[in-house]
Amino acid sequence: MSLEFNRKNEIIDIDGVSQLPNSVIPEKILQYVTTNYPTNFITDWELDGKNQQIELDNGLDLEFNMNGDFLRIDN
Repeated sequence: MSLEFNRKNEIIDIDGVSQLPNSVIPEKILQYVTTNYPTNFITDWELDGKNQQIELDNGLDLEFNMNGDFLRIDN
C-alpha cells in the first residue's frame, strides 16, 4: 500500500493491491459501493482536483464529488 500527501500533509492518494481498510474510505462512498457493487471492493482512493476517485478490484473507476455524491464512471 502506498500513501501520497500534499504540501499540507493531507492524504491525497491511497493505492493498494488488495482491499483498502473501510476506515480510510469516506462513509458515503463506502455506502455507495456496498449498495451498488456488493461483490467488489475498493483498491484505490484519490483526491483529484475537486473530486474523489476510487478504483474497484474489477478495474472500474468511479468518480464522486467532495461530498461523496456519485458523479460518473470514469474510463
